[in-house]
Amino acid sequence: LWSNGALSKDVEVNVQGTNASDAVNCLVTAGLFEDYAEYEKTCKSAGLDHEKVSAGLFTFKKGYTKEDVAGEINWG
Repeated sequence: LWSNGALSKDVEVNVQGTNASDAVNCLVTAGLFEDYAEYEKTCKSAGLDHEKVSAGLFTFKKGYTKEDVAGEINWG
């Protein structure tokens, strides 16, 4: 799924849950992050609040980095 730090293909994920942990778990299940801790670290390095996660159907495009993925679902 990842090649040289970027997505190797488009990935569609239905992000849902009642809190950030549940929502991020959808991304983990899809293989976009190893765990919540990696997501949190990515958000911090990108200047995002890891608890501000939008729900919905997202398509993460080929070439996106983990920071791009985090930024796409972040409403902070």
